[in-house]
Amino acid sequence: CKYTCQQSPAMKGLRELSSVVDSVRSNAGAALKGVQRHVEESALKAAGLGEEEEAMYRLNKNTQTYMRAADAMQHAAKTLCDDFAAAMEDMALRDLARQL
Repeated sequence: CKYTCQQSPAMKGLRELSSVVDSVRSNAGAALKGVQRHVEESALKAAGLGEEEEAMYRLNKNTQTYMRAADAMQHAAKTLCDDFAAAMEDMALRDLARQL
C-alpha cells in the first residue's frame, strides 16, 4: 500500500491542472453564450426589429434548436436500439456455440 495509497506530487499537480482546465472551459462556455446573445441582440436592433419581431426571432431560433435536439435524440435512440440488438444477437450466438 506504500506505493498505491500515496499520490505522487505529479499526480496531484495533474489533478489540480485538470480541475483548472474544467473551470476555465465552463467559464469560457458561459462567456461565449453571453457574447453570442449580445451580438444577436445588437444585430436585431441594428436591423430595426422591434420587440415583437425580436420575440418571433427568438421563438423561431429556440424552436429550431428544440427540433435539432429532438432529431438527435431520435437518432441516438435508433443507434442504441441497433447496438442492443447486435449485442443480443451476439450473446445468442455465444450461447448457441456453447451448447454445440
